[in-house]
Amino acid sequence: MLTNNGNPEGLFRAAWMESGGVSPVGNVSKLQPNFDFIASETGCASARDVVECLRQAPPEVIKAAMDKTPTFLSFTRLLLEGKVADIPFIIGACEDEGTLFSLSSLNITTAREAASYIKTTYFPLAPETDITRLLELYPSNPALGSPFGTGNAFAFTPEFKRLAAFQGDLIFQATRRLLLNQRSGKQDARSFLNERNKITGLGATHTTELANVFGGGDMTDFLVRFANHLDPNGGPEPHWPAYNPASPQLIAFVEGSTPLAVISDTFRQEANDFLMYLGLAQPL
Repeated sequence: MLTNNGNPEGLFRAAWMESGGVSPVGNVSKLQPNFDFIASETGCASARDVVECLRQAPPEVIKAAMDKTPTFLSFTRLLLEGKVADIPFIIGACEDEGTLFSLSSLNITTAREAASYIKTTYFPLAPETDITRLLELYPSNPALGSPFGTGNAFAFTPEFKRLAAFQGDLIFQATRRLLLNQRSGKQDARSFLNERNKITGLGATHTTELANVFGGGDMTDFLVRFANHLDPNGGPEPHWPAYNPASPQLIAFVEGSTPLAVISDTFRQEANDFLMYLGLAQPL
């Protein structure tokens, strides 16, 4: 949608997105130190043709070098410039997107270590006051962390649920809202939240919605109608409203006797807004 200044040249007419959105990033030249580091780690730094040397490097050597870099996702500012395909789209995420990715950070057990990790990995140029504010919005209280709604349970470390909430919002929820807030009203846009198929300790983590999308569930029905008519509505389910930033609503796929519900998309709004402020002010 963001390629070719938003002109799809007829290659696609709509988009259905599972988990994620559009995150801010600085100029691509900021990645030069990463390239130089990987070239050094693979023994290619002194090669006459560094790129060709990297092409010939063993995959395991490349992976070992990549594992030492702090990169996580690719990001863009094209959205803010309006360079995005003008097509109907649906974008959604799972309730506990960040738990799966936070398992790799179980060595972080104190607030000081969490602050250092967040600053080093995500916002290296942010002032300390911003990092302090971020930690206030994502407190270490496990009852407020992810997996959400589980009280003090599953606090594998004192900082796990805090980091899971932060990373899930930074990478998935806040970026989803950024795309919706920028484009809804300009094009047909809808959103969803998956709270089903929870895994003990991880909740409704990343990918837990896929069985319902491709396994013949109610989300499959929405997808089929959207693919055929560019509108997911038309079945017996509740009406799926278009997204409106002034009064944002999405459809939630929940467990229990009422499997679908239209809810306000305002959970952790202040924290998400601050994440997008930080992302735009300090792009990765």
